[in-house]
Amino acid sequence: MRRLLVLLALCTTVTACDTGKACTLIGADPGIVVESATKVTELEVCWSGSCRTAKVTSGFARVEGLPENPVEVRVAGRKVTVTPKPVYPNGKDCGGLGPQAKVVVEQDGSVHERP
Repeated sequence: MRRLLVLLALCTTVTACDTGKACTLIGADPGIVVESATKVTELEVCWSGSCRTAKVTSGFARVEGLPENPVEVRVAGRKVTVTPKPVYPNGKDCGGLGPQAKVVVEQDGSVHERP
């Protein structure tokens, strides 16, 4: 009986039991991934009437409270609308984290969302 309880406890805290797939404790912060040929140090993200400035470190800007709805990103003097989506570092069976969106700043200065 004790083994069954231990197995059940492990199953409910560490794995997706219905699939047998292990779900690790890896995380994924909410934010914007930035791909750019030039150095980008910060960006601004706006939604619901307010804007937040975020520092870009190693190509990622952490944006707390980022919604899974369209937001406007201002980067490198340009604006682009992106829709952040959940990310699944352990696969969809383990639930989504984030959300995140990706923007690309091209050499000519144009900015677009990368799906």
